[in-house]
Amino acid sequence: MSSSTPLNFFSMSHKAQGLLQLVLVAFLLLLSCKTTNVRAWYFQPKTHVVIINGLDSDPSDLTLHCKSKDDDLGTHVVPYNSSYEIVFHPDLLCTTLFFCNFQWPKSQIDHFFNIYDCQRDDKKCKKCKHYIWKISSTGACMEDNKTKDFTICYPWNK
Repeated sequence: MSSSTPLNFFSMSHKAQGLLQLVLVAFLLLLSCKTTNVRAWYFQPKTHVVIINGLDSDPSDLTLHCKSKDDDLGTHVVPYNSSYEIVFHPDLLCTTLFFCNFQWPKSQIDHFFNIYDCQRDDKKCKKCKHYIWKISSTGACMEDNKTKDFTICYPWNK
């Protein structure tokens, strides 16, 4: 029977130690992956989310305030039939989520919607990096990449 000796870091060659350290640093870097405009994974393509003010029944300005776990994008006023765009690098684990608060003059309440949810949106289109949403008084509709119609609709979050 042969006996095995445990791996000792200090008895390894300098080349093997360097390789092990590189693998460890890469692994720790991967674990620390977060979605943010400042700390991003630049080798991964950017995702674009376009939000169109489609308040047809009440053509007025749409005030929106979008956030993620890491970023507060601030308040923006989008005129009727105009758009606002969010650009970011999603995380590698598909946990990225941007949620928005929407207001307009004739609405008595704030409306909330997850404008980008990697878990939901990746199921709709695996390789998409460009999502277009039209906001109406009843909710948000995503453009179907094949038909170019806004047919993927969701009500406001409760």
